[in-house]
Parts: sequence; structure tokens; C-alpha cells
Amino acid sequence: MVIIVTAPILTYLLTGIGMSDSMIGVVSSLISMTVLFQLVSVWIVRKITNTKLFSILFHCIGRLFFGLMYFVPLLPLSSRVKQILVVVCIILGYFGYNFVSSLIFRWGNSFVDPRRRARFSSTKEKISLVTGMVVTFGAGYIMDRFEAADNMLGGFLFVAIAVLVFSICDLVCLLLIDRERRESLPEKKETIPMKDIITNTLKNRSYLRVVLLFVLYTVSNSMLTGFLGTYQLKELGFSLGVLQIISIGGSFVRFFASKSFGKYSDKTSYVSGSRLGMIFTALGFLVCIFTTRETRWLVVVYVALSSLGMAGLNQNSMNVVYGCVEEKYFAEASAIKNCICGICGFGTSLIASLVLEYIQRNGNKLFGISIYAQQALAIPAMLLMLSAAIYAYFVIEKRQKKGEKG
Repeated sequence: MVIIVTAPILTYLLTGIGMSDSMIGVVSSLISMTVLFQLVSVWIVRKITNTKLFSILFHCIGRLFFGLMYFVPLLPLSSRVKQILVVVCIILGYFGYNFVSSLIFRWGNSFVDPRRRARFSSTKEKISLVTGMVVTFGAGYIMDRFEAADNMLGGFLFVAIAVLVFSICDLVCLLLIDRERRESLPEKKETIPMKDIITNTLKNRSYLRVVLLFVLYTVSNSMLTGFLGTYQLKELGFSLGVLQIISIGGSFVRFFASKSFGKYSDKTSYVSGSRLGMIFTALGFLVCIFTTRETRWLVVVYVALSSLGMAGLNQNSMNVVYGCVEEKYFAEASAIKNCICGICGFGTSLIASLVLEYIQRNGNKLFGISIYAQQALAIPAMLLMLSAAIYAYFVIEKRQKKGEKG
């Protein structure tokens, strides 16, 4: 369901209420910043006696605000107030989502064989992709029909209702999962001091190497991807429907690659699977450098490569934590990693938005060279992504093969 509250439909919403391209990029990256809410869970995770009830409560609150976000354009308010309300809904929606995401991930994984986590994750992702393709095509087609009828408010109302319907389905699925297995829960008899959590995370060199790896990945990603939605809709001139079809094609690529990535990661390591995903993502950014109005169909190649990248990164970015901390610290370690990455990603998007504004103000020129802002941003994004892949191999994987600890 989260696919409905991400680009390009979210880009359509933000454009419809009058946001500039640079602000849309910042708001898109603000979503990554909301992982800070996971940090709050570090202090309460061991006090929770019913993971299922607690997770469902906050998860549903988040989904509610995702739906309300698309009602905002229908309100008789000024453009500025609508923009503020949408951002508030995004923050509150992702608060509910991120606050319990580590808990839900651990809860679900408590029923999975530790030796087959990557393969299980890939199967779960394939199911998600199939339903996502149906939703993506349906939403894109219907939104294009509303736009053709000059009734975008009706389109936003449709999306709002769709989000609420999917939220109910989401709730039913969570209710059908059993309570978390006792052996996977943190010890309830004695409270683990924060000092122990810090020792096993921020003082764990193996863990810090993984955090740095995903900081590099997040910085690279935040430099470009949040600004691509408006680029594809405006400068490249694609309709939402066409972009949704291209996105579905990317989902097919990811669907067929997901199982192979899962097997590869289980055989080698989660870091190895992540590195492979980073290489494909870097190649996708390379394609973006050469994507202009005249070569706009290179977007198809970019989407295919980035989909392969996500097949290697989507679940491994969570599973990789199992390889560097004890399982009882998983929720805290995941939250801390995601928060550090979120802060770095948001800071990067602010800098990138300034670069984008500067290039657009200068008539899409940089140092006298005619270039779209997104093309320029793709260059450092690609170099950073390649750096992350190189770092993963030489600094983390080689140590893992030698069996080095700490």
C-alpha cells in the first residue's frame, strides 16, 4: 500500500498543491528522515509485553494519516496551508510506520528459519510486487482518466479512499499473524541497560562498518532519486500513466530477480547481496546522466537497473544487521542504523535541492554547460554508489571471509 504514497503519485499530489521542484525533492527525502521515529522504540521495545497489539495500533495510525493526506486538496484552504497539512500528514503517517517497523520485522521473522531469511524475504517481496503492479497500473490509469477529465480533485479522492481500503486489508493480515514466539523476544525479567545496547551497537566496529556502508548508500540515493519524479513528469514529458507502466515493468524485473538475489545472499552474505544491488543502482545513475528529452526512453533502462538494485538491497538492508549484532539487540541496532542514515540522507537532499535551484535559475546550465539539474546530480550520486560497493567488498566482505570479529 505504501506504493500509493510514494512517487510518482505523491509527486502529482505535491505538484497539485503548488510545491516547487526543489521542495518536492526535500519532502521526498524528509520521508527518509522520519526513520528517526525508530529511535524512540529503542527505549520502549523491552517494555512491550504484547508486540502484536502495540505494532498494529501504531501501524494503523500511520495508515490513517496516509489516507487523510489525499483529502487535503479537497479542502477550501490556501495553497500554503494545504502544503503544511500534507507535510504534517506525511510526518504522522511515517511516524506510525517507522515507529514499529523494526518490531514488525522482528515479529514476522520470529517464524522464519534463520538460514533462509533472505529467500523468505525475496518470496515476500515477490508477493508484494505482484500486488504492487496491479495497484500501480490501476492507480496510474485512473489518475490519467481524471486528469483528462480535468478533475484531479476526483483523482485525489479516489486515492484517499483506496488507501483507506488497503489499510483495512493490511489490518486483517496483521491480525492473522500469531503473537511473536517467546524465544525471539528480548528478556523481560531484567531490563537491559542502555550501556549494553550502546556497547553492542555504537561500540561494535563490525556494526559501525555496516552503518557507514548504508550511510554511503543513503547519501547517494538522496542526492538524486527524490528529484527524479518531477524530472520525468516535467522535463521529460511523461504522463503519469506511462510512468506507472514503466514502473510495472521494473516490478517484473525485480520479481524475477528477487529469488536469485535471495539465494545468493543466503549462500554468501547479506552484505554481498547489498553490494550487488549497489552496483546495479550505480549503473542506473550512470544512465540518468545521459537521459534528456531526446533520449527520454532511457528511463526504461534506469528503472530496470534500479529495480535490480532494489532486489538486492530492499530486504538485505534489514537482514544485514543480523550478521553484526546479537539477535536480541536487532530492533535497537536497526533503529539506530536507520536513524543515522535518515539524518545523513535528509541533509544531503537539502544540499542537492540548493544545487537543483541554482542550475534551474541559470537556465539549466552549470559552468556554462547546458545540463538538467538531475543529470548533474546523477554524477556524484553514481560515484558515491560505486564507492559504497567498493567499500562493501574491501572493508566488510573480506573481513567476514577471514572471520574477523568486532
